[in-house]
Amino acid sequence: MTEKTERRPIEEQVSTFENWIGKLTETGIVEEINPQLVREVFEDLGANFEISEEDRKSLERFENLLRRPGMDAVWGKDRVREYRIWLRHYLKDYETRTGKPLPVLEGTTSKTSGGLKFFTDLTVFASGLMSFEKYQEITERRAAKGRLWQARKADEPIIPSKYSSFPPEFPQVAWGKIKSWRR
Repeated sequence: MTEKTERRPIEEQVSTFENWIGKLTETGIVEEINPQLVREVFEDLGANFEISEEDRKSLERFENLLRRPGMDAVWGKDRVREYRIWLRHYLKDYETRTGKPLPVLEGTTSKTSGGLKFFTDLTVFASGLMSFEKYQEITERRAAKGRLWQARKADEPIIPSKYSSFPPEFPQVAWGKIKSWRR
């Protein structure tokens, strides 16, 4: 006899995920979470992880631009575009509210890389293509860097950064955007 594992109701999964995001936002620490739970929460928001091998391979790439085909396949082009537009507006608002310009990625003029990486890395993790340990390492590095950046004096010079970051409040704010897609 095969024992069937019951899925928790989606509301419970969303609540678990929201608590996890809240702790990440508050502390910058990524506590362990099951990628299947993240996947099911994202599927409830319209994500489709049944994608082609080519799209899966693009998700395994590191650069946001090279991940784009996979992200478009999982979320749909319109939602990925919507997130990118929302992100630009959020960052402009953040700079206005804090009076501190955000760092640019070394060799570019991009300030959106860390916010986009938050979305793409979480999607890659949910797809099962990134280990928890790797996800934890890169996300905690981005969060720590964002906290250091936020704590700096407004008159300190802006030095382009090799690694992207996101502001401490960002995971919660980004989750608010992503969950607005709930069907």
